[in-house]
Amino acid sequence: MKPTHRFATAVMTTVAMLLLRAPAADGAVIQLNSPAALAVSDVTYNYPARATAGTQPTVASPFTVAGLGNVLTFTEPGVFLRMDQEPSVPTGGGWFGTFAAGTRLLYTGNGIDAAWSGPITISFATPVLEFGLLAQFSDEFFLGPFFFTVFNGATALGTFSQGVTGLPSFLGARATGTDSITSAVVRGPTTSPSANDFAIGPVMASVPEPTTAALVVVAAMGFRYRRRRIDREP
Repeated sequence: MKPTHRFATAVMTTVAMLLLRAPAADGAVIQLNSPAALAVSDVTYNYPARATAGTQPTVASPFTVAGLGNVLTFTEPGVFLRMDQEPSVPTGGGWFGTFAAGTRLLYTGNGIDAAWSGPITISFATPVLEFGLLAQFSDEFFLGPFFFTVFNGATALGTFSQGVTGLPSFLGARATGTDSITSAVVRGPTTSPSANDFAIGPVMASVPEPTTAALVVVAAMGFRYRRRRIDREP
């Protein structure tokens, strides 16, 4: 077998193996209960730095964070506040909670506009297989819990809850089977403004992967290349 034939055969074989490994079931999502449950290959989508430290600038909704192969869009009924975890509100003007010092946060900004606050919807321009984030209510003694619903397009894949004890709660999920995650809605235990007065930390998410359709295209190209080489041979 000539090198060109071996190359085309290898491409087709590899793609076929990948397609066979893809589960046939539609799948679902499972809840992840700690940052340690995320894959080490996941990336962090951080919020831009504030122009002036110690301030609480408003951020219009929708708000986007781009990079690392994806675009994340954050929306809520009103406007956000950009805060950082800082020692105290009087001296730092930031979030007075228990995130790691200096953590960049996106706050629902309860009471700063007529729309009040959350929930927060996080949309992924390119679907991901898993995501996770830390969230905390502005009243650290409010015991929650948080609720979050995970979607694949318009289909809700599952709703999960995570209780809080004054510490940031980890909210995360992983798609299984052939499903993927296109968005998630994070909210408090009720629809009241005070129950949706919270901040979220940077979002960790999987790097977008090639779709099955893309693999099929590669396989077809490899097969066509091989046929053309065979047709040209005497």
